[in-house]
Formats: sequence, C-alpha cells, structure tokens
Amino acid sequence: MAREGLAQARRANDLWSTGKSLMTLGEIAWARGDRAAAKRAYLEALTIWQGLSVPERIERVRGALRERFGPAADEPVAP
Repeated sequence: MAREGLAQARRANDLWSTGKSLMTLGEIAWARGDRAAAKRAYLEALTIWQGLSVPERIERVRGALRERFGPAADEPVAP
C-alpha cells in the first residue's frame, strides 16, 4: 500500500504526499532490515522537504537519518 501511495503521489506530482510516502517506505525498509533502501527513501524525502522549505519535516528526516545511520548521514553524498 505504501508503494502504491508513492506511485499515486508521483503521478499527481504531489510533492507533499511523495515526501510522506517516502518517509513511510523508509520506516518500513528499516523495520525489515533493508538499511540501503531505508537510507535512499529518507534521502529522497529530505530532498523533497528541502525543496518545499518545510523545516519541521526536514528536521524529522534528518533526525531519522542521524539516529539510524550516524551524525553525518544527512550530508550530501558526492556523485
């Protein structure tokens, strides 16, 4: 259901719902032990919230990243 919600949000170009869906998928991936998928979802959500300039959501994602992956986890990764 979470993946379908993400797909619907993307089709509608609804960034708010996309960010929320990515956070949910990050939490699910983390709970299932898929650390790489969790981090990808969190980082994509972070990018969306930063683009929307929503400080409380940005901090929520950064907090999840720091808690799960360490203090520098929310820093940009070089290509």
